[in-house]
Amino acid sequence: MLHSQSLTVVEYLLHSGSPKVAQYFRDNIYLIKTLIEFQHIDENGRDVGADVRARARDLSRLLADDKNLAEGRRRRKQMRDRMAGRGRTSEGEDEAPQRRKKPSREEEDVQRALRLSEQDEAERRRRIAEQGKEGLFEEQKPAPR
Repeated sequence: MLHSQSLTVVEYLLHSGSPKVAQYFRDNIYLIKTLIEFQHIDENGRDVGADVRARARDLSRLLADDKNLAEGRRRRKQMRDRMAGRGRTSEGEDEAPQRRKKPSREEEDVQRALRLSEQDEAERRRRIAEQGKEGLFEEQKPAPR
């Protein structure tokens, strides 16, 4: 299970991470290729290593094909841009920046509440600092018994 999850992370990083990640795994492709022969049989006699072997084969092919990897990275970037609300043209170039829409009443209320919260926190910290200074210079009164 852990190997399969690790390969999922590697696949994500290859498609969405830094180009240096892809270069690292190209340079060290043997790390992935060793998992093509992965064997794990559970206590019921079931081969649970098949998923790891399939993922390792797919990742090895992906790393060997620069064009396919670049295309996968481009598609993931377009998907992230769409999800973030940044439009793309069919040529792959950014559209003109969209005008900022006016914040809704709810968004304005949230921003106002955040500002008030920050002001309250600053005031609280100022009072604590003042109390700390006063405590240093006041005479110590004995505790009542």
